[in-house]
Amino acid sequence: MDVCGFTGYRFSKLPYKREETHPDCIALKHALREEIDRMLLQGTRHFICGGAQGVDTFAAEIILSFLAAYPDIYLEIAVPYVEQAQNWRQEDQLRYHRILEAAQRITYVQIAKTSRAMYHRNQYIVDHADRMIAVYDGKPGGTKNTILYAKKMNKSLTVFSPTGVRQTQYE
Repeated sequence: MDVCGFTGYRFSKLPYKREETHPDCIALKHALREEIDRMLLQGTRHFICGGAQGVDTFAAEIILSFLAAYPDIYLEIAVPYVEQAQNWRQEDQLRYHRILEAAQRITYVQIAKTSRAMYHRNQYIVDHADRMIAVYDGKPGGTKNTILYAKKMNKSLTVFSPTGVRQTQYE
């Protein structure tokens, strides 16, 4: 069975930050929904999201919205360490815990926070996925490193800009 992983920006790196009613955010969510729908139609059922705020949250919520039509969806949340959400705003913690409760599997990549926790989480996602969907527009950081690792591991890769435009050049 095909497994799809996700990587993308947190709210702070998205051009519209937390403004989910911004037209570009709406366009991104629409593009992700269409791509996930396409993958479901092709038979993909196992999805791995990283549990971070931003793109991971969008992807997880979209996947969960398909549960009624596809009850065999298997959403795995790969959490970098147990206390990831400890210092988040209360509403973000509630949203995160709703996703965890609805997911079919929660994988804690490590127990304690370390400087490499996010890297290990991203590597876990790529290692366990056959293909990746990324939201990326050239900024350095974890998303770029995850894309480079996915390419090195010969994973199929679909990249969208934060405005929902499919990218053909993304380095």
